[in-house]
Amino acid sequence: MCLFFGLVWAGVIELRVGTFVPFQRFRPEAGSFVGALLLGMLFGLIASPCATPILAVILSAAAAKGRPLFGAALLFAYAVGHGLPLLVLGLFAGAAARLRQLGPHMGRVRQGSGWLLVAVAFYLALTA
Repeated sequence: MCLFFGLVWAGVIELRVGTFVPFQRFRPEAGSFVGALLLGMLFGLIASPCATPILAVILSAAAAKGRPLFGAALLFAYAVGHGLPLLVLGLFAGAAARLRQLGPHMGRVRQGSGWLLVAVAFYLALTA
């Protein structure tokens, strides 16, 4: 996968992806409560298969200890670790507007990232 997507980003392989817009008629206003709720529900649905195995391990460790306060502390630490990157992203969303200044150089940045990903693929293949 690293090799394939590295070659796509480097521009060696062209990958055409269609668009899928499931809610074409219903478009909530930007910044609305309904829009934030729908986006949060979608994120929860998408993140659930990734987060559930970790959550199961945390709950198993808490149950094995038999101490509810220890389990609560583990779940709190998990919640902070799971939500903190999103909070930081939200706080610095305004800084993303400055990324448009990199516009003329983004082709080279993408191509360089692609070749870096190809190098990672070869490293992983050699050390496997």
